[in-house]
Amino acid sequence: MHPNCLRTTATPHVFRRHPRVARRLVAVAGALALLLAAPTAASAGAAVDVRTTGAAGDDGAALGPADTDPVLNPTTARLAGADRYETAVAISRAGHPEGSPVVYVASGVGFADALSAGPAAAHAGGPLLLTPSSALPSVIRSEIERLAPEQIVVVGGEGAVSADVYAKLAALAPDIRRDSGPDRYATSRVVNERAFGGDGPFTVSLVATGRDYPDALSAGATAGAWGVPVILVDGLASRADAETKALLQRLGIRGVHIVGGTGAVTAGVEKDLGTVLVDGVARQAGRDRYETSVRVNAAVFGSADEALLATGGDFADALAGAALAGSVPMPLWVVPKTCVPKLTLGEGRYLGVTRYTLLGGRGALDDRVASLDQC
Repeated sequence: MHPNCLRTTATPHVFRRHPRVARRLVAVAGALALLLAAPTAASAGAAVDVRTTGAAGDDGAALGPADTDPVLNPTTARLAGADRYETAVAISRAGHPEGSPVVYVASGVGFADALSAGPAAAHAGGPLLLTPSSALPSVIRSEIERLAPEQIVVVGGEGAVSADVYAKLAALAPDIRRDSGPDRYATSRVVNERAFGGDGPFTVSLVATGRDYPDALSAGATAGAWGVPVILVDGLASRADAETKALLQRLGIRGVHIVGGTGAVTAGVEKDLGTVLVDGVARQAGRDRYETSVRVNAAVFGSADEALLATGGDFADALAGAALAGSVPMPLWVVPKTCVPKLTLGEGRYLGVTRYTLLGGRGALDDRVASLDQC
């Protein structure tokens, strides 16, 4: 890796959509136990910062064979804006340069609603945009006008996206609806019922805690790539709630992957979910959020040309990126602000990743991540 050979390119990158995902795991009826198991434990105003690394040395001299191998010396780029809302727009523009039939909109202040909204947006073929509760940013309005959707789906109740913001959004598309329930778990069920109902049965779904975001950040992107829902549960409960078990049956889901260890989703919930699933339950968990991110992506991807990197220290960029990752599809790994874990880089080499796109500005992921400095 040559950290000093960064250069800026003005040519926008076009993400290539693949007709299928090469999967490491083969679906076999009744064999979830054989799946990759883990230990239990902007409008024009949105800036898109694109930087490429690994092309040549500072003096322009030709690099050796190892240095020119695109897998050993991948390039990096950055999608970023001045804040999380502009970054979401930059991600939307990169993924949907010619518009979109649908746009999902969720709160940029809370994480829970957007965890299920990302894969739902990918399933519908649209981006996920973020908004404050009480005001619609002009950059979001302009991006929706550019996308010219037939439908806008607002995720969350009026405490998440106010009636005033909803009214402003309603003026931007022929059709609008609100997917919400009395709490985050009910909202997740409504989002998934409306987005995926009638399209099943599904071999598998992802289940994540709705109490916190670290382990669940990669779930949305992975589910989007797999074309399946992310269903939120109360991870500290002693058993699964009846409404979630009923939803799994209505959607025809045969098995689930729980994202995170037993500290995120209890063994009691895991056991109870297994009582209504033909193929049972697998758990994708690592020693920390970064290893969990690698593990949950490994359940889907056996190869990938490109991958996304987002901070594991906050939720907004990874949530907006989930719809892009799901629509291409490609892995989305969460990483620290200052480096890329050795396990993540090793998985990238295994998959054949030749290009990493960072989500968010230098306050989220600094230039050491752009240089793919290992930690």
